[in-house]
Amino acid sequence: MNIFEFAIKMEVDGDAFYQKLSDQSNDPRLKKIFIGLSQDEQKHRDVFLDLKEGGKDLDMASTTLPDDAKTIFDSFALSWRSFIPQTDLGAYKLAMDMEEKSCRFYGEAAASAKDTGTKNLLLKIADEEHKHYIILENLYDFELAPHLYKGGRGL
Repeated sequence: MNIFEFAIKMEVDGDAFYQKLSDQSNDPRLKKIFIGLSQDEQKHRDVFLDLKEGGKDLDMASTTLPDDAKTIFDSFALSWRSFIPQTDLGAYKLAMDMEEKSCRFYGEAAASAKDTGTKNLLLKIADEEHKHYIILENLYDFELAPHLYKGGRGL
């Protein structure tokens, strides 16, 4: 399996995972975060499909999810109770681990990339995966200690 096939598999798995979290969520704000994460994973998959097929388009629209998530987190902070079921904490931890591994994988792939365009694209995707990690970390932390929440650390 080459790097593009591996990356495509990672992104497809991430997309499916976030779709499942969205389907299981009862809160429309959480659904919006998970749908955004899923859409970003789809976008990344499409980039790798294009590269695998010899495409030369090394441009990718930046994610808007951190801005959307900050607004959603602010609305959570205004609530007196949490909307994140405790049973989801394990899923958030798993998602954080997936995003951390993805970030590391794309960073290492960028370091070994032969051309600047591919290297920059891989670094951009690694950065988006890091942003996903921060969003998930905020969800996790918010549920564990909502009284300590300070408006979206890192967002």
